[in-house]
Amino acid sequence: MENLSDIINFGIARAISEKRSIDYITARLIAVAVQEQIGMHSALSAFVYDGVITDALESELLRLDVRPYAEADRLQRWACWLATYAANARRSTADGDALCAFLSLQTGREPDTQPQRRFAGMYIRSFTDVVAVRTIDLESYEVVPLFGRYHVFAR
Repeated sequence: MENLSDIINFGIARAISEKRSIDYITARLIAVAVQEQIGMHSALSAFVYDGVITDALESELLRLDVRPYAEADRLQRWACWLATYAANARRSTADGDALCAFLSLQTGREPDTQPQRRFAGMYIRSFTDVVAVRTIDLESYEVVPLFGRYHVFAR
């Protein structure tokens, strides 16, 4: 799976550098890799098979619990990128790393029935430069360092 992993990571790196969602091929490869690791899930399996984005796919990805699996951090990151790909196909949002950072803030909170909506309302921006982050009012915003960037959310 290392070659597949390299291709997926390259697709994510391109998306980050071009400030856009992942492309269709990277999305399908992520779906294949995640399904290969965690097994069959109805909406994910359907996306692997036909590439059609459904509400169920986004919902399933946001509820996916990859903690018991090897490479859980990588699987969680990929699932977040795929979830934002699905969301961006229907409406514009941020990238998968920002969503993954947002989900890390949710630990210990009540389960959210619509995390994508809360995410869209709270996400401000992601930065690669720590100097830019130092100018942010930390009483009003929460900064989550993740995957080499700083993701900013309204409190």
